[in-house]
Amino acid sequence: MKYKKRKTLRNIILASVITIAVLALVVCLNDFEDTIDVLRQANGNYIWFSIIFVIAYFILYPIPLCILTKHIHKKAKFWRIYLIGTTEHFFNDITPFATGGQPFQAYAMKKTGVPVRKSTGILLMNYIVFMLVTNTFAVISLYYYRQFTQNISNLTWIVIIGFSINFLVLVLFFVMAYSRHFRDASIRLILKITRNKKKIKEKGEKEALRVGEYFSSAQNAAQELLKSPLLFISTFLIKAVTMAIYYAVPFFIIMAMVANLQPDYLAQCNQYIFYIMAATSFASTIVVWVPTPGASGGIEFAFQKIFSTVPGVTGAIAMSSMLIWRLITYYGVAILSCFGYFISERVSAKLDLKYNSEEAEEKEESSHNELTPEEQQKLLEYNKKIRENEEKLRKIVKRGKKND
Repeated sequence: MKYKKRKTLRNIILASVITIAVLALVVCLNDFEDTIDVLRQANGNYIWFSIIFVIAYFILYPIPLCILTKHIHKKAKFWRIYLIGTTEHFFNDITPFATGGQPFQAYAMKKTGVPVRKSTGILLMNYIVFMLVTNTFAVISLYYYRQFTQNISNLTWIVIIGFSINFLVLVLFFVMAYSRHFRDASIRLILKITRNKKKIKEKGEKEALRVGEYFSSAQNAAQELLKSPLLFISTFLIKAVTMAIYYAVPFFIIMAMVANLQPDYLAQCNQYIFYIMAATSFASTIVVWVPTPGASGGIEFAFQKIFSTVPGVTGAIAMSSMLIWRLITYYGVAILSCFGYFISERVSAKLDLKYNSEEAEEKEESSHNELTPEEQQKLLEYNKKIRENEEKLRKIVKRGKKND
């Protein structure tokens, strides 16, 4: 069964229309002729460098997910999880607030034999590592705050909102991953809201159990991450290198724009690579609250204004750079990710893997003879923790019923 094919197609059309409309509006509000003139004189070699960096970013991006999955679910196939990891950009780019990637990945991972209660925890840990990396880059970018804001009036509140949301999301996911009190409070809140409404009371109880199971799976995965410092360090470093490559892409694009227009300035441009990387992180962070797919509208404005602060970069160069950057990092990556989605779905259909979480667990438990004694013991302890958490959740729900 294909993953919500109609909804996916509708989101693709919506995201494309919004992005094209925003780009057209931004270009119309600026000097169109100057922008075209800069694009015509762009140096193709540097454009190819930027494309290579984008491809390197795309190749490295799914690796931390593969490492986390293989650590928690030994029988997962690296290449299948890698293909699933490549789909994240496509579903994030066509959904508001970039929320579509993880739900599809959980669905796809289930088809490969990874139980949902494990995949949800794995995906949450992967997202936390991503947020730690991006927040680290964002904090570093504040070193250039005065330079970034010199061309934009009243930017302070936008910066505060963007950085606050980015940081609070990280804190929220940390709490979800490590606080059992938060889990229990969430269950009680759902039961309290639904207890006086007969029609949704039963549904509320099921939802409370589902939420509790999600928290439990996330917390079990988080404990695995804490137990293995090497696992955390390796995933963090790989993601940090991946994002550094992504943040460096505008440097080569700007070099392409100024290479033929300002040959004398080109030699000085190398000293601004860290400034440009920080500017990319800063621009991406301050628009996280924009609800449109790909933050369309906000990211174009932020990029153009902030990159105009790079010495030697005129408004036309900043505009031209933004158009190329948006083309290869948004549309280019989305197209590559879309190919990853089609290949992943094709492979799943060919192998006819239709697992559910219970079947996957039974198969895993029946294959102990393929594991070493140490791995068998770890697996038994992990499954025991899951069963204990499920029993605790049922008791919490029962107590909620009695209080009614």
